[in-house]
Amino acid sequence: MGERMRAVTGVLAGFIAMLLGVMIATAIAVNAMVPGGVTGAPTPPYLVVNLFYSFGFAALGGWVAVRVGKSGTITPAAVLAAMMLLLASISALSAAAAGQPPWYSWMLVIIGPGGAMLGGKIALSKR
Repeated sequence: MGERMRAVTGVLAGFIAMLLGVMIATAIAVNAMVPGGVTGAPTPPYLVVNLFYSFGFAALGGWVAVRVGKSGTITPAAVLAAMMLLLASISALSAAAAGQPPWYSWMLVIIGPGGAMLGGKIALSKR
């Protein structure tokens, strides 16, 4: 597999790892912390817990991107971080309609890309 294809595969693998982790953790957290489950309003403790595991899974995504990408650079994690920045920004701009507090949505804009970059740096330090 060529270097470019490995990097693209790394970004996709990192995105999938992050997405699956967040989806599973969200399902667990909603059931445990949101009265009414998915139809209930998010509670402040749920939102804070969500930020913590979102950061952790973003870091996992960055780590996977670099390890699978095998480029020896932070580039796959940086591309993943850029994707997360774009998606989180779009989500934050439309969050009012979704009933999320603005502070929460904008925190995701910061912690997602930051987590991906941290995970990428950790992966590089282990080489």
